[in-house]
Amino acid sequence: MTKDLVTLTPEDISAIRGGGVNGEALLEAAKKLALVTDTESEARATEFRAQLKRREIASKTAHARYVKSLKDQAKIIEADIKATAGPIGEADEIVKQGMTAYRNSETVRLEKEKQADIQFEGRQAVREGDVETLGRLTNEQKESEAVVPKVVQTASGAARFRKVWKWEIEDVEKIPAEYWVIDESKIDKVVKAGVKVAGVKSWQQEEPIRV
Repeated sequence: MTKDLVTLTPEDISAIRGGGVNGEALLEAAKKLALVTDTESEARATEFRAQLKRREIASKTAHARYVKSLKDQAKIIEADIKATAGPIGEADEIVKQGMTAYRNSETVRLEKEKQADIQFEGRQAVREGDVETLGRLTNEQKESEAVVPKVVQTASGAARFRKVWKWEIEDVEKIPAEYWVIDESKIDKVVKAGVKVAGVKSWQQEEPIRV
């Protein structure tokens, strides 16, 4: 069922925009207040952050009320799209795999070798001025390209082909170290538990928490 969209009030718009705050001025003020050197300046920084938090909460509250309505509408639309786009994409992938398998088959490989041989002979015939051989090779080339064309043209579209590199792991032990990826989330988890990790420098520092 379609739901009516929530209409934003001027107050909502103002809240979402942070109460009309000037972004550049806010950042300049933040830079100055970040120069904490004593208890008094730390208190001013704390007050500033508390005010920022209140503005952020007001902005998110107004934003969430409006976005929820949009999300409900989006879910309905996405469900309709998936009902058709899913099978369309799957069907396309099935046919693409079949075409890929054919283009990499022995039949096509041999035909492409034949085309390469024809081109080689053709260049040689051109150098020698052998018109008769060129005529024969031209016909053979056309016949071969009819079997394996560079572009498959149909009434609704065309298919072109390109070579794409693929890879798979054969032996994990032989993979060079530079291709291994550091698991940062795993390191972060054990460091927070107080565990030392070889090759990793870890330390604790105090950081302010919003209240």
